[in-house]
Amino acid sequence: MEIHVRRASILHGYLAITVLAITPVPAWSTPAEVSKEEVYSGVATDPKTERILYKERHRLTIANGLPTASRTEYRGPSGNRWATLTTKFTHPKDLFSHRFEDVRSGESHGVDLNGRRVPIMFNRDTGSEPFKRKAHALKSSDPITVAGQGFHWLIRGLILQGKLKPSERLTFRLLIPGRFDYFTFKIKAEREVGDKLYIAVDLDSFFLRVLAGASMKVVYSRQTGRLLEYLGPSNLVDDQGDKIKRVKITYRYAR
Repeated sequence: MEIHVRRASILHGYLAITVLAITPVPAWSTPAEVSKEEVYSGVATDPKTERILYKERHRLTIANGLPTASRTEYRGPSGNRWATLTTKFTHPKDLFSHRFEDVRSGESHGVDLNGRRVPIMFNRDTGSEPFKRKAHALKSSDPITVAGQGFHWLIRGLILQGKLKPSERLTFRLLIPGRFDYFTFKIKAEREVGDKLYIAVDLDSFFLRVLAGASMKVVYSRQTGRLLEYLGPSNLVDDQGDKIKRVKITYRYAR
């Protein structure tokens, strides 16, 4: 899952998780480390009609229990490829690096880190346009800041650390490279049922919550930290160019 948001009236349909604080392992990990792949898939359906809207396939590389890289492929109901989301973690505190690309239009956005580890947001609307770029200065007084799948790893890390007990809350900032912007969200652990932890994620601003309808519900495994279910907005468009406003995704793990 991946999260992206637009302000007010354009917030709908721009938010998606294609979905994370354990700290990523550095990209320069040594061969002595134990590496493995985690493969899982998701089917996005209309929450009201259960009609299949698109499908996701995720491949995650993990070294010593920490992520090093991931790739997500999105396909339409008929199997045609829509988009890709790629991530390669560049250092132990990288919760930003990612690139999303719609292979149909060439629309692309994401975040790179420069030599001083400052997030550089980039975007373009079509494949024929050059990328625009903008830095986002990080301040020590800011909330926890993430981008792309950094949201998923933030939650997963807290769960594996035994945190996010029911009624616990967390505020974080999510960079929105598609708009050179950010939004502040709050996470609330609602309840645990067996191994499942139910979490609500919403915009911190009451005004934006009323306008945007960008609330999310996610379900994680307390034992493994795996994402099991997602209900919320999506950033994808269908083959007719219409935004997919809200989806329900159930995830299945191959290994």
